[in-house]
This record gives sequence, structure tokens and C-alpha cells, in this order.
Amino acid sequence: MFRSRSLRGAPMPCPRCDTELELDLSRAADPACPACGLPLLPVCTAGIGRRIAAAIVDALAVAAVAVPVQWVLTTLVDPPPLLGPARTALGWLLEILAVPIGPAVVRALPVLCVLYLYLVLHWAGTGQTVGGRWLRVRVVDRYGAPPHPVRTLLRAAGHAVGGLVGGIGWVFAAFDLERRAFHDKVAGTWVVYEEAEA
Repeated sequence: MFRSRSLRGAPMPCPRCDTELELDLSRAADPACPACGLPLLPVCTAGIGRRIAAAIVDALAVAAVAVPVQWVLTTLVDPPPLLGPARTALGWLLEILAVPIGPAVVRALPVLCVLYLYLVLHWAGTGQTVGGRWLRVRVVDRYGAPPHPVRTLLRAAGHAVGGLVGGIGWVFAAFDLERRAFHDKVAGTWVVYEEAEA
């Protein structure tokens, strides 16, 4: 039922039999795989600009919940400060680089939990986060449906790995013919425009 093509016109294989599909099929009245007869749904993969804009909207939505949660937990637990009173920007930067990883992770854990819970629930439910809904993009599997919860967990793990190495996971989307980021490749997902724009 699903066939993806990027805005650059790179064809995709059939989701059922992996036969290479011709781009002309997307113009047919009822596109179907010529080898196995699977009905196909032509879609366009979303561009990196729209995806980044959706991620910014999602970051604001998560911050609206995660920051108060973090503040309450920090107030209740009262951990020691990670940074001392630095006098200069360079001193502050050097202090950040010297922070032990354990306390930093403990401080960030509530925010990370809210973030990944938000992403996994939205992706598995409708394929759209708040930012995706607003900017009319959605995450789909190769059949055009919202990804299975296991795939969303893999996608979230791919986000974490791609983010740990300086956001390199997002760079994949800028150069990949299908505009898939590292986390999309790990999970077998695509980010596509809503049907009205395909």
C-alpha cells in the first residue's frame, strides 16, 4: 500500500516484494506493484527544513512540561550545584567540560524521560508529534502506517545515538536521497508530507 519517493525523484522498492518501482507509477490512477500487485500510495518525503522546524516546536512543547518537572524534582532533592560561580565565559565553559557525567545525567534524566515518552507515544499513536501535526508531516513505516511501538523505541534510541555525536544523525537527512536521518534508517521509518501535499 505504500511507496515513498523523495523530492529528488529517487524510486523506492515495493514494500512486499522489493521490486524496484518506476516513478511513472506515482502518476497512475491506481498505482500497484507490477510484480506482486500490491496497491501503492505515492508520497513525498519531508525536507530537512520542515523536519527541523517541527523538532523546534516539539522541543518547546516538551520544555513546557519538562522544565517544571525538573524544577520540582530539583527543589525536592536539592542536589549540589554542577557549576561553581565562574567569573568569565571561558571559565564557565571549562567548568561545563569538567562536570562529571554521572551527576549531569541524573540532572537531565527527568527531561530525557519526558522527551522520549512524548516522542514514542506520539510516533506510535498517530505518527505525528505536535510539531509534525502543525507542519503537516508524519512518521510512517514502509506500509504508510504509524510505526509499531518497537520501531518507535528504536527510532528514539537512534535519536539519542545521533545526538550524542553532535547531531550527526540529522546530517544524514540532508544528504540521503530518501531524506532519512540516522534514526529513520535504524527504525525503518520515513518522515513524509501529509497526503494533501504529496
